[in-house]
Amino acid sequence: MHGEVAKRRPVIVVGTQSVNSETLMIAVVACTSTVFADNKDAIELPNRQQMPQTHSGLIKRTWAIPYWYAFVKTDRVRDRIGYISGPLLRRVVEEFAIHFAIAKARREAAKKNNP
Repeated sequence: MHGEVAKRRPVIVVGTQSVNSETLMIAVVACTSTVFADNKDAIELPNRQQMPQTHSGLIKRTWAIPYWYAFVKTDRVRDRIGYISGPLLRRVVEEFAIHFAIAKARREAAKKNNP
């Protein structure tokens, strides 16, 4: 994301969207194990190094980046390694929704300015 080499990375499923009667897309937020200290949007996730009993399935420090989102076909999401829930999941979903709404408003404004 932002010019990074394509690779498998953990994601958090934050929603679904039907494209048509046969196609279901999943909204996912990508995660990273490296984050800049000034990135105020990054949300640290529980990991086994710091919390061995966690259910996230993450083995090292990892952050969800709410503006790194994509809509993908269900077959692109392969292995379930774990889960997050409660207030943490709610925060990731809410931050994703904010970034998605901002991007949508920018696209609509661009269309209006460039018919």
